[in-house]
Amino acid sequence: MALTFNRCNNLQLRGLTHVDSADNHISITNCEVATISNIHITAPKTSPNTDGIDISNSTHIQIHDSYIGTGDDCIAMIDGCKFINITGVNCGPAWESMEVELQWKNYM
Repeated sequence: MALTFNRCNNLQLRGLTHVDSADNHISITNCEVATISNIHITAPKTSPNTDGIDISNSTHIQIHDSYIGTGDDCIAMIDGCKFINITGVNCGPAWESMEVELQWKNYM
């Protein structure tokens, strides 16, 4: 994991270029209000488990005007995500299209 943001409020991340992470590139966990814009994330199409952005237990997250080209999910939303807005994000080359993965788990 390259960049991890945990328990952040009012995060602003812009203008970042990130290349060839061995795992996912950016993780956002337990955060409220974050804006990610104008980022460029790349990894080879054949590299497994290189999600662009993983979001979990976070609310009011905006991701816009960015390119995410990795070997796995462009953006993965895992457990407890609310009010996520994704616009103007170009994803590839893993699945040749916009790939956003939603993982919902039920806990008893």
